[in-house]
Amino acid sequence: MSNNTLFHPLDTQDELMKRTSISSINDEDWNQLISQFHSQPDIMVLIQLCKQEEDKRRYEENKMRLKEYEVYCELQKNHPF
Repeated sequence: MSNNTLFHPLDTQDELMKRTSISSINDEDWNQLISQFHSQPDIMVLIQLCKQEEDKRRYEENKMRLKEYEVYCELQKNHPF
């Protein structure tokens, strides 16, 4: 195995073991990912679908957290400790 081997599409030489969530990917990482798989359109479609699903999941999680917070605030209002 050479020193140039990347184990993950978002690995860099400086941080070989670092992982980046596809939903929090920045432009530089996204461009690197696209350039790495530009010759494999099927994989790119799968990556984009995964990103969409991850974004949806995070959105729903945030909605739930907000709802929990609203319920908590309402409980505090009605039954202060």
